[in-house]
Amino acid sequence: MSNFRLVRFDQVEAVALDWLWFPFLARGQVALLEGPPACGKSFLTIDLAARLSRGGPTPDGRCFGRRLRTLFLNAEDHPATALRPRLAAAGAHLPSVFALGGAGHETGRIQLLGDRCEIDDAIVEAGIDLVVLDPLSAFFPTGVRGFDERMLLAALRPLAELAVGHNVAVLIVRRTDPAGRRDGPARVASQGLVATALELRPDPAEPGRLALALTKSTIGPSSPPVGCRLVAEADSLRLDWLSATEMAERPALPEEPARPGALAAAKAWLKAALSRGPVASKAVYAAGAAAGHSQRTLERAKMDLGFPAEAEVRDGRREYVWLDPAVPYPTEPAGAREPLADLADQPTHSPPAGGRDPP
Repeated sequence: MSNFRLVRFDQVEAVALDWLWFPFLARGQVALLEGPPACGKSFLTIDLAARLSRGGPTPDGRCFGRRLRTLFLNAEDHPATALRPRLAAAGAHLPSVFALGGAGHETGRIQLLGDRCEIDDAIVEAGIDLVVLDPLSAFFPTGVRGFDERMLLAALRPLAELAVGHNVAVLIVRRTDPAGRRDGPARVASQGLVATALELRPDPAEPGRLALALTKSTIGPSSPPVGCRLVAEADSLRLDWLSATEMAERPALPEEPARPGALAAAKAWLKAALSRGPVASKAVYAAGAAAGHSQRTLERAKMDLGFPAEAEVRDGRREYVWLDPAVPYPTEPAGAREPLADLADQPTHSPPAGGRDPP
């Protein structure tokens, strides 16, 4: 006997989506927010939680008539020294925002694959409307690398069930390659687990400005990029959204002038630079610039090659590194390795007179 039931669509009752932020975030759905490290993703989640805690308006202008509640599963930002000041700067109604586990918490870090019951109980007890996980990779068991696609999908399945079961919106923050090949938004969304994928990136032509783009949606219409910037507020920062008029004044993410051969040269340089192990992103940018490769071109090369970025500890401080998944990950501590010196030996890329690269 079959385990599946044949359904006739005149017997299916249509259910309208309940949007928390149209067309980015809806109840009963999982959304994925991606972007480079330190571009403002966490501040975006703080701003959204603050707006919901006041009952709106959300960036699209919607008001709810009641305060909505957000649960933060934040593995890195301390509730007292980071989250609360940021929420206060964003004007949040603090009794409507909650945290479970995470940095500085007496119960330690929540594990997605082992603490599902605790998350369920917290959602029910506090009457949560939005759950934020920031960053997703930090909730994996120790030793699991953030771009492991099987682990990502294993974590997303219970999150999708959680969103539907409690009729909450789930927003996942992931700081890996924008549109990364190994487990980027298109591949995850194709599994039916992520309804919307968003990308937040700095505008290279206008310092301080950010653009949020809807890169994938299975539940709503497309949307033009939404502009924002980080502004100082008391002892913290907050997100300030730009109007549609301000966004229309210039492209959100202007392209670099065409330089035939630049991307291919950057890919060859980057592959050689990471051939012996992870390299700090700041060192890649600096050495790449000295070799004639712009930051934008290096990031495109990194995306095309499918090279992820990960956080690791060097000399007691957390920093982000780029790595080639095909190169065995070093077993010795980060501080014992010396991959940065190798970059100086990589060939430079010098365009000919006229500023154009060879094809």
